Amino acid sequence: MNKRTYNLVLILISIHFINGVKTHIEGYYWRDFEGIIPEDALPGGLDRNGLPIYIAQVLFENKLIPGELYENDPNVYYEWAGQVLTATDNVKILCSQYPEKLEWLPTKHDVVRLTNKLLIKGGYEPGRSIYIGRAYSTGETNVGKVVCRETDCSGLYVARDGKRIKHRAAFEVLSFNPKMSTKENSDWSKIDIRTGPE
Repeated sequence: MNKRTYNLVLILISIHFINGVKTHIEGYYWRDFEGIIPEDALPGGLDRNGLPIYIAQVLFENKLIPGELYENDPNVYYEWAGQVLTATDNVKILCSQYPEKLEWLPTKHDVVRLTNKLLIKGGYEPGRSIYIGRAYSTGETNVGKVVCRETDCSGLYVARDGKRIKHRAAFEVLSFNPKMSTKENSDWSKIDIRTGPE
């Protein structure tokens, strides 16, 4: 094989390898938030004005805490220790190339650990599992954290109008189903950003 043919083969193999690497995308991922909502960001609900509320994550005192990010607002609002806090630094936003594989599951505090479901971890606190949840309240669907210990879950905590709200009786938890086809959940936008109980 002459040098020119060898170089051409090497280039073609490299292009094939690079394209192969680019095509593998995880089902969902946390992306650094730098002030602009990315196109693949996942809305968790709608605010009172009908604008999307996005699912965010904040690094706070060595903990990862889920919160909500509003369109045209650089702050992430989250609940910690009974307080509503805001952050603009150390923020990530939940994204997906396959939103149809995500599903909001209705639940309550004593049945969060659903069998055969992959609940999306939304954060980290020592001794607890933190999942992403949402609940409808006073005109909008708020996103927050579902806090679970090994034996029980205390409910969904959201930041709302400067106050912490705890939902125990009815809320939804976000799950990922890698086997779900686009046909099964093809209308993700209606499922994802509804503004109230059906």
